Amino acid sequence: MISFSGTLDVKTYAKAVRKMSKTPMYVGGPLLMVAVAVGAARPDLWLFSLIVGLFGVSMFFAPGRAARRIFATSAMIGAPHRYTADDDRLTIDTPYSSSNFPWRVFYTYRLDDDVILLYLSAAQSLVLPRNFFASGDEWEAFRTLLRAHVRQPRIHITGV
Repeated sequence: MISFSGTLDVKTYAKAVRKMSKTPMYVGGPLLMVAVAVGAARPDLWLFSLIVGLFGVSMFFAPGRAARRIFATSAMIGAPHRYTADDDRLTIDTPYSSSNFPWRVFYTYRLDDDVILLYLSAAQSLVLPRNFFASGDEWEAFRTLLRAHVRQPRIHITGV
């Protein structure tokens, strides 16, 4: 059994949301390219280029803004969380609730050097930063549990 705990902060949560979101790459990047191409080809459309370009740039900031809004409006997300994981399930205890998730309910996971995103669906995930774990051994043991019990999707889902 692996036990770990922590309190998520807005900076860590915003970083995780940015990792989950592909909007800047798939929307913001092409909008910026269109703005530059139109501006270069048709200088008389400078206002159009400016508006499209600013909208494209705003896409790169959207995930962080969304994360700060979510964090500011949810008492639960910034509450202390205690986790216990074994071969059967992941248990989460907060001041507001207790949940037992059998591994089969998780859609997939995403491993990074400093955060684990454990997806309940393509659009909902648990954010588990490395600093929630007391040691590197516990971090690796949990990652091993994930690999053993949670499947990776056969098709690529945006944000996963």
